Amino acid sequence: MRKLVTLVLIAAAISMASLAHAASDEPNPVDPDRYTLHETADGWLRLERETGRVSLCRAKYGRWTCVPVPDASAAYEAEAKALEDERDRLKARVSDLEARLEAAGIDASKEPGNGAGNGTVTPKAERKEPLITPEEERELDRFMEFSERAMRRFFGMVKTLRREFDDRI
Repeated sequence: MRKLVTLVLIAAAISMASLAHAASDEPNPVDPDRYTLHETADGWLRLERETGRVSLCRAKYGRWTCVPVPDASAAYEAEAKALEDERDRLKARVSDLEARLEAAGIDASKEPGNGAGNGTVTPKAERKEPLITPEEERELDRFMEFSERAMRRFFGMVKTLRREFDDRI
């Protein structure tokens, strides 16, 4: 049992020593060829060879700072990904709407203008209730009559104004 305790204590001491060494202030060895610098009018462009990232480095307030340069290809890839996600969302929405149409008894496979006559989809089964009630139809007729009268009055006023304008010239 004492041997086991001794082995555990030795292992703990070794791991603590390695942690203390790792936490020391010694700098990590860096590959001297990891970065390349190119002078520009705005500062220095730093290319990280491992990742391909480009940063613009310049002295600001007595300190050097490096700001990543936006990657156009990454922006295009992000936009393409966003468009693909939107396409997938719309496909799912279309599938849902087609399923709802089919549940309502409407043939969604007929597209406008595909030989169905007037470009409308045809119902699979007769509807049990009319699209509008007789009361709604009467209100629609009253509205159409009102609209027709208003338009006739409007165009009559335009005609009168045109005659008056022509008489002045």
